[in-house]
Amino acid sequence: MNKMQLSFILKLICVCMMASFSSAGQTKPSMEKMQWLVGSWKGMAGGAPFYEAWRKAGSNELRQYGVKISGADTTVSEIGKIVIKEGKAVFGDEQHSWNLNTLTASEMTFVNPQIRFPDTILWRRMENGHWYCLLKNNDQKIEYDIEPLPALNKVVDRWIKTKEKS
Repeated sequence: MNKMQLSFILKLICVCMMASFSSAGQTKPSMEKMQWLVGSWKGMAGGAPFYEAWRKAGSNELRQYGVKISGADTTVSEIGKIVIKEGKAVFGDEQHSWNLNTLTASEMTFVNPQIRFPDTILWRRMENGHWYCLLKNNDQKIEYDIEPLPALNKVVDRWIKTKEKS
Protein backbone atom coordinates (compact mmCIF):
# COMPACT_ATOMS: atom_id res chain seq x y z
CA MET A 1 0.00 0.00 0.00
CA ASN A 2 1.47 3.37 -0.94
CA LYS A 3 1.34 6.64 1.04
CA MET A 4 -1.52 8.03 -1.01
CA GLN A 5 -3.74 4.99 -0.38
CA LEU A 6 -2.89 4.98 3.32
CA SER A 7 -3.69 8.69 3.59
CA PHE A 8 -7.05 8.13 1.86
CA ILE A 9 -7.94 5.24 4.19
CA LEU A 10 -7.04 7.27 7.30
CA LYS A 11 -9.15 10.22 6.09
CA LEU A 12 -12.06 7.88 5.40
CA ILE A 13 -11.80 6.39 8.90
CA CYS A 14 -11.76 9.89 10.43
CA VAL A 15 -14.82 10.96 8.45
CA CYS A 16 -16.70 7.80 9.50
CA MET A 17 -15.78 8.32 13.15
CA MET A 18 -16.87 11.96 13.07
CA ALA A 19 -20.17 10.99 11.46
CA SER A 20 -20.85 8.36 14.11
CA PHE A 21 -20.06 10.79 16.94
CA SER A 22 -22.20 13.56 15.46
CA SER A 23 -25.24 11.29 15.13
CA ALA A 24 -24.80 9.61 18.52
CA GLY A 25 -26.66 12.39 20.37
CA GLN A 26 -29.50 12.61 17.87
CA THR A 27 -32.76 10.77 18.35
CA LYS A 28 -34.28 8.97 15.41
CA PRO A 29 -37.99 9.83 15.27
CA SER A 30 -40.43 6.93 15.43
CA MET A 31 -44.19 7.37 15.21
CA GLU A 32 -44.48 3.88 16.68
CA LYS A 33 -42.79 5.08 19.91
CA MET A 34 -45.09 8.12 20.08
CA GLN A 35 -48.32 6.16 19.52
CA TRP A 36 -49.15 6.01 23.25
CA LEU A 37 -50.21 9.69 23.11
CA VAL A 38 -53.20 8.76 20.92
CA GLY A 39 -56.45 8.98 22.90
CA SER A 40 -58.57 11.48 24.79
CA TRP A 41 -57.24 12.94 28.02
CA LYS A 42 -58.05 15.04 31.07
CA GLY A 43 -55.63 17.08 33.15
CA MET A 44 -55.93 19.68 35.90
CA ALA A 45 -54.48 23.20 35.83
CA GLY A 46 -55.09 25.71 38.60
CA GLY A 47 -57.82 23.52 40.07
CA ALA A 48 -59.78 23.40 36.80
CA PRO A 49 -59.92 20.50 34.35
CA PHE A 50 -58.62 20.74 30.81
CA TYR A 51 -59.12 18.26 28.01
CA GLU A 52 -57.14 17.27 24.97
CA ALA A 53 -57.01 14.49 22.43
CA TRP A 54 -54.33 13.10 20.14
CA ARG A 55 -55.04 11.31 16.87
CA LYS A 56 -52.83 9.76 14.23
CA ALA A 57 -53.17 11.69 10.96
CA GLY A 58 -51.17 9.73 8.43
CA SER A 59 -48.01 7.72 8.83
CA ASN A 60 -45.86 10.64 10.01
CA GLU A 61 -48.19 12.91 11.96
CA LEU A 62 -50.00 13.07 15.29
CA ARG A 63 -52.52 15.88 15.77
CA GLN A 64 -53.35 17.46 19.11
CA TYR A 65 -56.86 18.74 19.77
CA GLY A 66 -58.04 21.00 22.56
CA VAL A 67 -61.47 20.21 23.95
CA LYS A 68 -63.52 22.77 25.89
CA ILE A 69 -66.56 21.63 27.83
CA SER A 70 -69.03 24.25 28.99
CA GLY A 71 -72.27 22.82 30.31
CA ALA A 72 -73.78 20.73 27.51
CA ASP A 73 -71.54 22.32 24.85
CA THR A 74 -68.28 20.75 23.74
CA THR A 75 -65.92 22.60 21.42
CA VAL A 76 -62.98 20.90 19.69
CA SER A 77 -60.11 22.62 17.90
CA GLU A 78 -56.77 21.55 16.50
CA ILE A 79 -54.06 23.09 18.67
CA GLY A 80 -50.82 21.39 17.63
CA LYS A 81 -49.16 18.45 15.97
CA ILE A 82 -46.08 16.28 15.88
CA VAL A 83 -44.72 15.81 12.37
CA ILE A 84 -41.86 13.58 11.25
CA LYS A 85 -40.26 14.87 8.08
CA GLU A 86 -36.82 14.30 6.59
CA GLY A 87 -35.66 12.32 9.61
CA LYS A 88 -36.66 14.95 12.19
CA ALA A 89 -39.68 15.30 14.46
CA VAL A 90 -41.17 18.67 15.34
CA PHE A 91 -43.99 19.49 17.77
CA GLY A 92 -45.86 22.76 17.55
CA ASP A 93 -48.41 25.01 15.96
CA GLU A 94 -48.37 27.96 13.57
CA GLN A 95 -46.42 30.17 16.00
CA HIS A 96 -44.03 27.95 17.96
CA SER A 97 -42.19 24.70 17.43
CA TRP A 98 -39.97 22.39 19.43
CA ASN A 99 -37.56 19.77 18.04
CA LEU A 100 -37.43 16.21 19.26
CA ASN A 101 -34.48 15.80 21.60
CA THR A 102 -35.00 12.37 23.17
CA LEU A 103 -37.36 9.49 22.45
CA THR A 104 -37.90 6.13 24.10
CA ALA A 105 -40.90 3.80 24.12
CA SER A 106 -42.30 5.67 27.16
CA GLU A 107 -40.88 9.20 27.01
CA MET A 108 -40.28 12.03 24.57
CA THR A 109 -38.71 15.44 25.02
CA PHE A 110 -38.98 18.38 22.65
CA VAL A 111 -36.82 21.49 23.00
CA ASN A 112 -36.51 25.00 21.60
CA PRO A 113 -33.94 27.16 23.43
CA GLN A 114 -35.22 30.24 21.55
CA ILE A 115 -38.57 30.15 23.37
CA ARG A 116 -38.68 31.73 26.80
CA PHE A 117 -41.25 29.34 28.29
CA PRO A 118 -41.46 26.47 27.91
CA ASP A 119 -38.17 25.76 26.20
CA THR A 120 -38.56 22.07 27.07
CA ILE A 121 -41.65 19.85 26.86
CA LEU A 122 -41.48 16.32 28.23
CA TRP A 123 -44.18 13.68 28.00
CA ARG A 124 -43.79 10.40 29.90
CA ARG A 125 -46.15 7.42 29.79
CA MET A 126 -46.90 6.12 33.28
CA GLU A 127 -47.59 2.53 34.32
CA ASN A 128 -51.09 3.45 35.57
CA GLY A 129 -52.23 4.45 32.04
CA HIS A 130 -51.77 8.18 32.72
CA TRP A 131 -49.04 10.31 31.27
CA TYR A 132 -46.94 12.99 32.87
CA CYS A 133 -46.30 16.33 31.19
CA LEU A 134 -43.53 18.73 32.18
CA LEU A 135 -43.23 22.23 30.74
CA LYS A 136 -40.04 23.94 31.87
CA ASN A 137 -37.14 26.29 31.39
CA ASN A 138 -34.23 27.10 33.73
CA ASP A 139 -36.37 29.20 36.08
CA GLN A 140 -39.74 27.51 36.29
CA LYS A 141 -41.68 24.34 35.63
CA ILE A 142 -45.27 23.22 35.41
CA GLU A 143 -46.22 19.56 35.85
CA TYR A 144 -49.43 17.78 34.88
CA ASP A 145 -50.84 14.32 35.49
CA ILE A 146 -52.92 13.49 32.40
CA GLU A 147 -55.46 10.68 32.70
CA PRO A 148 -57.37 8.84 29.97
CA LEU A 149 -60.92 10.01 29.26
CA PRO A 150 -62.37 7.63 26.64
CA ALA A 151 -65.80 9.29 26.94
CA LEU A 152 -64.45 12.13 24.75
CA ASN A 153 -63.44 9.84 21.87
CA LYS A 154 -66.79 9.94 20.04
CA VAL A 155 -67.07 13.73 20.26
CA VAL A 156 -63.52 14.31 19.02
CA ASP A 157 -63.76 11.73 16.23
CA ARG A 158 -67.10 13.16 15.05
CA TRP A 159 -65.59 16.68 14.96
CA ILE A 160 -62.59 15.43 12.95
CA LYS A 161 -64.85 13.69 10.41
CA THR A 162 -67.00 16.81 10.04
CA LYS A 163 -63.89 18.96 9.59
CA GLU A 164 -62.45 16.60 6.94
CA LYS A 165 -65.70 16.75 4.93
CA SER A 166 -65.76 20.56 4.84
